[in-house]
Amino acid sequence: MMNFLKIKFFLIFQLYLLSSISSCFCQPFSDPCVQAGFNEGMKEFNHGAYQNAIEWFQKARGCPLATTENKKDLNKKISECYMAIGNKDLSLASQALEEEEYDAAISFYRNVQNNPSTTYERSEEMENRIALCQFRKITKKAYQAKNRKQYETAINYFNEALNISRIPYTEKNTVRTQIQECRKVWDYQSAVQKQTAGLYEEAIILYNKILDNITITEEEKNLINQEIKECEGAIIPEIEMVYVEGGTFQMGSNEGDDDEKPVHTVTLDGFYIGKYEVTQKQWRAVMGSNPSYFSGCDNCPVENVYWADVQEFIRKLNQLTGKQYRLPTEAQWEFAARGGNKSRGYTFAGTSNEKELF
Repeated sequence: MMNFLKIKFFLIFQLYLLSSISSCFCQPFSDPCVQAGFNEGMKEFNHGAYQNAIEWFQKARGCPLATTENKKDLNKKISECYMAIGNKDLSLASQALEEEEYDAAISFYRNVQNNPSTTYERSEEMENRIALCQFRKITKKAYQAKNRKQYETAINYFNEALNISRIPYTEKNTVRTQIQECRKVWDYQSAVQKQTAGLYEEAIILYNKILDNITITEEEKNLINQEIKECEGAIIPEIEMVYVEGGTFQMGSNEGDDDEKPVHTVTLDGFYIGKYEVTQKQWRAVMGSNPSYFSGCDNCPVENVYWADVQEFIRKLNQLTGKQYRLPTEAQWEFAARGGNKSRGYTFAGTSNEKELF
């Protein structure tokens, strides 16, 4: 019984196989020319030489006695050849992609795209794959440049990759992060060079730029903040001075406190005085700290300091600049506040209206 079933199964399998072959080979052609071309085409097809097979099928199709039905069957075989070529190219493209041979992969994907059997949907899929190959080809160069510490080159390649369309958001987001990492290291190297060259303000700008980088860690923040403090401490503050021409004025006030009385005549030689009050930034650059109650404003006047603190500030400032700064005398300060020789007789500095002073 078992042998009978085996024989029956074998016969059914043979019949199925013959049916498949006949559907593959179509029905025998009555015209010898058509049949000969078809047979040669099938030989090439079975050996995977699909382009040669197409040529033979096309020759058979061109036989003088080829019927409409014959041509229809041959067209099917030609389509199968093109589909086989497309699948082969697709397989070769995938292999090239795995081996990071992106130009070869793009070429194979283009072949699939231009294949007569390719549908619109498949053509769009190939376009996406081509874009991905181009993207990975450029990012590969970017990573190589990054590994060689050529950060500017790496950033340029990464930016070029971002301009390629049809790339998934996750892939592009990874590249954006890489750009930030490269820029962080590049900015740090540039900042250190500026700092070493004594260009402290330029170095601080770059250090602050690094603090805004999305890839910076807490440990790196602490390091950068320390570098900024060192730069600020190394900056020699520039005190902008103005020249006050000497002259004679009536110093004091009969309406003020006792130490302002009596009004008396004072004559001064010309002198220089600071155009602005000493700022918090200038004080911190010299003293390394900011005692101001209203802190957090670099260009605001420093306050909450004692006379002894001011003397120490002046001593250090002179040491840093090699100049001889000092506090103005009371007469110099009052003469300058009144406007010097250009005084308009205001009660206060620049105005007689006390409310305008606040």
